[in-house]
Amino acid sequence: ENEKVLRLMFNERFDTRVEELFSLHNSALLAQNKTSQLLNLWTIIEVAIDTRQSFACRINYITDMLTPVLSIIYYKRLIERLYKLIAKNKEARRCIKKLYPDNNAIEGFALCIKNGKTDIKAFFDENLYMGFQFEHLTNLFSSKKNVLSDWNRHLKRVRWQLARIYKTRCMIVHDGGKMPYIENLVENLHYYVDELFNYIIYNTERGIVSLDAIFSAARIKECQIQEFLKPQKDPSLDA
Repeated sequence: ENEKVLRLMFNERFDTRVEELFSLHNSALLAQNKTSQLLNLWTIIEVAIDTRQSFACRINYITDMLTPVLSIIYYKRLIERLYKLIAKNKEARRCIKKLYPDNNAIEGFALCIKNGKTDIKAFFDENLYMGFQFEHLTNLFSSKKNVLSDWNRHLKRVRWQLARIYKTRCMIVHDGGKMPYIENLVENLHYYVDELFNYIIYNTERGIVSLDAIFSAARIKECQIQEFLKPQKDPSLDA
């Protein structure tokens, strides 16, 4: 589905690397073993980012470029996942709509989390996991300080996971053979690649058709979010 949309969006004016991304993604989907999938999926990232442009350490350059893409959608994905679970209940959907009639479903649910709405909590009584996630997000979004701290932990986890995948990729290339935990690594990497494609689609719909410009837009957005979350300096301290 991503490929169809991308082909439509880029059409004749697409970045020349996109065609290669399609081919690599198809190869990864058709690969019969996890090793081949990991190599093809990782190559998608290197082609999209174009590591040839950098003289810096390759993995550092990749994480610097890709982490913003993966971080700016992090909280949206957390809220969407929990909403998909509660949305199976028709009464819960009606409750959210009643509470926030001027917002779409996801926005309404996000406001329920932010405001800790007891009306919604009742729908989690029989599902401990959902109830725990709702309480966790309610506490998380109770202050910018909490969000910023969690955000920084998330960035470290993503960078660490990318480095781990890259190390495994290098071991496969140089030593061959089956690597431990490769199934989990491929699952995470596939998620990263899917999110990368989603972000490319999001930007092409808004007229940004250069991959380099798309990555730059992610870095700018990440900086804006971090600036928004930073604690405000007390003006009285400068008096």
